Amino acid sequence: MAKVLFVKANEKNTRYKLGVEDELESSSYNISSATYASIGVPKRGAPLSECDLVDIRRDDELYRATKKAYSLIGASDKSRYALKVKLLQAGFSSEAAGEAIARCLELGYLDESRQLLRAVEREANYNLKGKYHVKRKLAGKGYSLSDIDSAIRTLVECGDVDFEANFERLAEKRGAETDEERLALKYRFGYKI
Repeated sequence: MAKVLFVKANEKNTRYKLGVEDELESSSYNISSATYASIGVPKRGAPLSECDLVDIRRDDELYRATKKAYSLIGASDKSRYALKVKLLQAGFSSEAAGEAIARCLELGYLDESRQLLRAVEREANYNLKGKYHVKRKLAGKGYSLSDIDSAIRTLVECGDVDFEANFERLAEKRGAETDEERLALKYRFGYKI
């Protein structure tokens, strides 16, 4: 049977760090005050049932998955799909990854429409890529084609992206003067398929 080694509350008593020892190992878990209350507010030396351990481990995994999700989003924009893949690769369960993503969405940390607008603008205006290249690249990152098309249409209608002007900048930058060179650039950079 497992027992509690230590209990430490954070400053606001919203989370508790719980040291747990069972027959095989000692571990520490970070759990919410709700989970702490649901397992009976155990003190040092108190026994824990298997059900309590399951609740403690689930809450700790969700906490760690959510922190990892915040870290990944802070490093760079991620689609829901890309974030879930990263969390699964980090060893979190599908359930914990899904709940962490739901929390990020709820808090507004994960906003695919805003991310898509920035990504389309960056690819089109700074990397001088055409519409087809932008679609292919962003679809590969897990964004839906309909959302990508909507972002492209929005930016074109607002005048923030002008693919024709971008192609002219690209052709000048690459020194494409003949029709063959310009056509090759259009295919290579996704202005034509």
